[in-house]
Amino acid sequence: MSDQVELYVDGNIYSGWTSVRINRSLLALAGSFELSVTEQWPGQPVTRPIKPGQRCRIALAEQTLIEGHVEDLSIQYDASNHQVSVSGRDLTGDLPDCSVLPEQGGELREQTLAGLAGTLCQPFGIKVVQSGTLPEQAEKIFASFRAEPGETVFEALERASRQRGVLLTVDSHGRLLMTAPNTGPAKYRLALGRELLKASITASHRDRFSLYRVAGLADAGGDMGDQTSAADLAKQGDINDPAVKRFRPKLLQSEDSLGSEESAKDRANWQAARAMASGNRAKVTVQGWRAPDGEIWQTNTPVELEDPWLGFQGQPLLIVNVAFTLDDNGTLTELELMPAAGLAPEPLNDEEALW
Repeated sequence: MSDQVELYVDGNIYSGWTSVRINRSLLALAGSFELSVTEQWPGQPVTRPIKPGQRCRIALAEQTLIEGHVEDLSIQYDASNHQVSVSGRDLTGDLPDCSVLPEQGGELREQTLAGLAGTLCQPFGIKVVQSGTLPEQAEKIFASFRAEPGETVFEALERASRQRGVLLTVDSHGRLLMTAPNTGPAKYRLALGRELLKASITASHRDRFSLYRVAGLADAGGDMGDQTSAADLAKQGDINDPAVKRFRPKLLQSEDSLGSEESAKDRANWQAARAMASGNRAKVTVQGWRAPDGEIWQTNTPVELEDPWLGFQGQPLLIVNVAFTLDDNGTLTELELMPAAGLAPEPLNDEEALW
């Protein structure tokens, strides 16, 4: 099977790219692409048939990776060379850019996270789907939810998703995807000199804290002007990160009314786990665009690194970012890996602390 990258725009198919970068991320709301080719495509009588704003689809080996829009067109030329670069994002690329209007998200009552997402995405024509087993709290009702003035759709939804321990990302058809980290066994085991061409790690405590405390809101919703009781305001959840030995407290205000101390701890767990994952990343490069079993590399896939020097030996890692590239070095895939435990709203333990 040919690993050809094709761009579909307005009924036309463009291929023969000399440079390719297609990025898919589990932790972003939109994938992106950047493709370059000589200005005149074979079989195309028009020199510049693609325009910014057009709906498009990107396929690799006839498998759709991105459905979205062309956002940028760049043309470079001199006396002997012409080159055009086309870039864009998934349909969901509008969500981090565009604000929630007051009439869309001024106050939404008695809705689940899926309901909120559907309401806020509807004006953009973006569908909301679910995949995998979501946390139990994903179905919990928001008594009242307000988008902040000037807040983007992504900011509002990300704020709500933190309360429910749900990952918001995009699927290959441009739909907003509510999902959870894949906590299954490693699908692939990667080793330097076998699958890996090169690898690097980043270990950081810069954004990690010894104590995460989540406190209740002063205004928990309900009718305008209603205030929480003193008992509600006193509710808080404390979570410790066992890897941070010195005293580093972090006080967070809940974006939602805290129904219980357990709710506060769920939110604190999410913050501690995400900080741990962000501070322990590995980046690896493999030849080609396919995994050892012949499938195209996918995010949310569990893997293991067989290299004790990197510090992740035996630790379950998730592919959180996949970048397919084509340039003078040939076809390569760059994978970004994080500890799987850091993407689930569960308490950390010493074994998961890593560094």
